[in-house]
Amino acid sequence: GFVFGLAGGGEVSLSGLGVAGCFFLQALMYIGLAFFFGLLFRRSAFAMGLFCFYAFVLENVLERRLEGLGHAGELLPLAASDHLLVPGAMAAAGDVAGLVAPAGVHWPSWGLAVAAAAWVGLCLAGCFARFGRQDL
Repeated sequence: GFVFGLAGGGEVSLSGLGVAGCFFLQALMYIGLAFFFGLLFRRSAFAMGLFCFYAFVLENVLERRLEGLGHAGELLPLAASDHLLVPGAMAAAGDVAGLVAPAGVHWPSWGLAVAAAAWVGLCLAGCFARFGRQDL
């Protein structure tokens, strides 16, 4: 959008930039958790299998089980970053400011972003701690 807008002589719009930041945070969360599993278990096939099991099965089950506890399941590592990109979540101007929760989500966008960033920080801190303790 930015480059093509400048090249075509048209207007440059940065209105959807918040979605790119949310997508970056989501990708960083998935990569950070997979890297943490890889460093923790040091067996690539087992780490990949465990990550896929956690991402596709275990986190969804935990999210549904924690629904009765004030929707705490929405703050799990991958769920927090996934709920940032609920279709249409960033469409309203109030939601970009973090004032409105996305449809079907019970936490405001800024709360999900803080939770996702905290999980990314914990995953990367765990990776650095594991890497510093053992010779890989």
